Amino acid sequence: STIHASSARAIPQRILHMFPGVELSNDVLLMMIYDTLDIGIHVEASITKQGIRRYIREVVCYSTDEGKPSMISVYKIDESEEPFTQWPGKLMEKARLYKYRTSDQDLC
Repeated sequence: STIHASSARAIPQRILHMFPGVELSNDVLLMMIYDTLDIGIHVEASITKQGIRRYIREVVCYSTDEGKPSMISVYKIDESEEPFTQWPGKLMEKARLYKYRTSDQDLC
């Protein structure tokens, strides 16, 4: 699915704003979002003389840790930050489980 957000880190907050008037609190909704989404990818576009150039600017993994939402940046094109972090264990477990169920596809 796609969503318009300013960054991959802003995706859960953007989704939260799409639920006005819902009977659940923002904290509960955020926990559901972080628990449901695995990865957020922010794609940017720039216009050059050669045309429109799209590229992945940021990748984050969402999870819940001890009842709190958390996210880990696993890729960011910005040179001032570390570009890669180890993929979270929860995501790797899901990938292994999915690979076992669909052995004809090669994941991770």
